[in-house]
Amino acid sequence: MRRLIMKKRGQSFIEYTVVIACIIAALIAMQQYVKRALQGRLRSAADQIGEQYEPGKMTGGFTATVTREVTSEVRTHQPLTIEGRDGYGTTTTEIVAEDETTRQGTETVAEFGPSLWE
Repeated sequence: MRRLIMKKRGQSFIEYTVVIACIIAALIAMQQYVKRALQGRLRSAADQIGEQYEPGKMTGGFTATVTREVTSEVRTHQPLTIEGRDGYGTTTTEIVAEDETTRQGTETVAEFGPSLWE
């Protein structure tokens, strides 16, 4: 009986070891994907802040094009109530149907090394 319990414990230990080894192998295999995803998010956040520049480390040029489609509607002699007073005025309604910004260009960043700002 004691031998059967020891055998089951040994088998459970081996099963847990195999499961942990599979998890570690999966994490090692995914390491590059996770690293690239984090770098992409960091770059996206940096681009939202604005252009990042360090003299001598980056070269590039960009052209930004903004395209907007706006519909304006002006109505004159409209009944209005302002601060409890009735009257007439002009109302203008603008509807932005499309707003697109396109950036084209190149960017080259030098190899990582000591910063010029230090």
